[in-house]
Parts: sequence; structure tokens; C-alpha cells
Amino acid sequence: MRKFILMILAATVLFAAVLEEAERLFRIGDEKAATKMLTKSCDEGVLDSCVMLGNFYFSNDKRKFEYEKAVNLYAKACDGGNLLGCDRLGSAYYEGRGVKQDFALAAKFAKQACGADIPYSCIVLANLHYYGWGATKDHAQALKFYERACELKTASSCVMAAKMYEKGEGAPKDMQKSLLYHDKACALGAKPSCDKAQNLK
Repeated sequence: MRKFILMILAATVLFAAVLEEAERLFRIGDEKAATKMLTKSCDEGVLDSCVMLGNFYFSNDKRKFEYEKAVNLYAKACDGGNLLGCDRLGSAYYEGRGVKQDFALAAKFAKQACGADIPYSCIVLANLHYYGWGATKDHAQALKFYERACELKTASSCVMAAKMYEKGEGAPKDMQKSLLYHDKACALGAKPSCDKAQNLK
């Protein structure tokens, strides 16, 4: 048993070293070496490598022709249980990059990733429920996910939660809770919420 644990720890250290080296190669501009290393690692089943490689293909508008490649990498990672892969896959379907925009699929993958406290997926879920895109229009559910994303320190979600309590959307109107979320947004750098909080006090 001890030998097995040591093998797992050694593999974890090795995988982390691969990701760190790939990051270093990207920083110095050696994209060819970085992508070669990540491709090999991804093919060997290191799903974080698949996500990092997908992020590279997905991050530059000049590489739009490679968005589909990124989506395939995210799908591989998500299918293998990597929730960052699910987050990025949901984002692709939400934004319609590399795949045809599909809000229902965006909701499916965002739900998985939000359950693991990945903020962007919680925001996606909140937006989908708020507007009724690919999910039931449900302001109470939207508010729940905005609050969750706010607790994960995304200022825009704190602002949305504050506005919803101010308007009575998804919950009874509550100016104290609106103030609470404006204060949270302010602390995260949303200056308009700082001003709004001062006006509410």
C-alpha cells in the first residue's frame, strides 16, 4: 500500500513538473516545444495538460482555426472527469467558439463545473437562468448562482446579486442584502458599487 501511495505521489510531482515546464516555455515564446510537451502528456492521460493545451488554442483570436481543436481537448478532459475541462467546454458552447452556440449544452457542462466551485461556470448558469437561455427562466435560481459566484470572488456576480435584491428579482426586495452585495463587489474592485453602497448607508 505504501509503495502504491509513493508511486501516486511521484506521478503527481511529475505531472506538475510538466505543466510548470510548459508554462515556462510559453512565457519565453517557445510555443512549439510547449505544445509538443503538452500533446504528449495529454495523450498519456494527464487531463490538466489537455486543458492547458486547449487554453493555448482558445486564447488567441488569430488562432480561430484551432478553436475546434481546443474544444476537442476540453471534451476529452471533461469526459475524463476533469472539471476545469467541463468549465471550458461549457464556455465554448456558451460563447459559440469552436462549436455551434448551444445554451442547453452550456448549461449541462456549467452545472458540473459550478458544482466544483469554478466561478465562471456559476456565472454562466446564473445568466442562462436569468434570461431563460437553454434553461428554465428562473430568477430565484439565477440569484442563487450569482450569490455563489460572488462568494467565489467575482465582482460582477456580486453586482448582479445586489441589483436583484434591490429590484426584488428572485427574492423579496431587500435593501440590506443589496447593500451587503454592493459592499462585497466594492471590496473586489467594482467602484460603482462603492458609490452605491455609500448611497444606501
